[in-house]
Amino acid sequence: NADLERLDPGKFFRGTPVRRDYSKDEVKLLTQLSDGVQVFLKDTCGENIGLHFTHLACVGILRVVQTIVKHVEKNKLSIFEAGPGCGYTGTALGLVGHKYASYDVTQGYYLWQSHLYDHFFGNEFLEVLNNEDCDFGKLPRISHLPWWVFAQQYKDVKMTSDIVLSNANLSEMHGMCLRYFLRLAAIMMGDSILGMFVFGDIGSPHMNDQESVHNEFLSAGYKKISSKNVYIYQLNGKETPLGLIEELDAGVPLYNPSNSSEACGPRDFINFDDGKYTDEYEFYSYLSDWPNSV
Repeated sequence: NADLERLDPGKFFRGTPVRRDYSKDEVKLLTQLSDGVQVFLKDTCGENIGLHFTHLACVGILRVVQTIVKHVEKNKLSIFEAGPGCGYTGTALGLVGHKYASYDVTQGYYLWQSHLYDHFFGNEFLEVLNNEDCDFGKLPRISHLPWWVFAQQYKDVKMTSDIVLSNANLSEMHGMCLRYFLRLAAIMMGDSILGMFVFGDIGSPHMNDQESVHNEFLSAGYKKISSKNVYIYQLNGKETPLGLIEELDAGVPLYNPSNSSEACGPRDFINFDDGKYTDEYEFYSYLSDWPNSV
């Protein structure tokens, strides 16, 4: 099938912010994620459904986070994410050992995320829904907040974070929500040596355009330190690790702790040849400007 050529390295749909090839370590992580989701769906829904491609782009932000880790003395960070969508980025970050918390306003996504995190992390996971009296200064390694609880956090900010993520949704937030989130994130990251807000793009400009998002960051006390391959805003007064931006600008490196020289494309570790890939694959392929995108 000629359409499957879109899965060759260098031609796959736009991930964030990814090269379209994958290290052995990334393949192992993506396979663990795919197999886990398949088991989860089989146990809960009785359906034998696996991930084909929707999880592949999650390694983009993972790569950025792991590149940041290489430049600081902490090898495990505290990360907070707004609007995780399918939740695969957060799951991947949790699987490599980071502390992770998130919230979402979309009911369907929220329910999926809650079950997904519970499946992968078990006793390490806290669903804050119906546990609103928990100590937000002592959350477990993986936690999940409903939006109405997150909306009350400004009254007594106890959550802390080194990095805040909000990929492909800042432009979709109401202006008041964007302003609230950026300011709360700044307080959450106040004691961190990093204080970095990371995203690949702002999303569909339903509410805010690039300029207005940028201006809100400046108003909330951030400075833009990267925008070539990934957007990073850092709190004013925080020191940017030496060499970090130069490495990210040169090309976000693969997550490759084993230092393997081998890399592969999605077709090398996911079987698309049986025709089970979904309409979603074809739609995203169409959006990718393939074969001209690189």
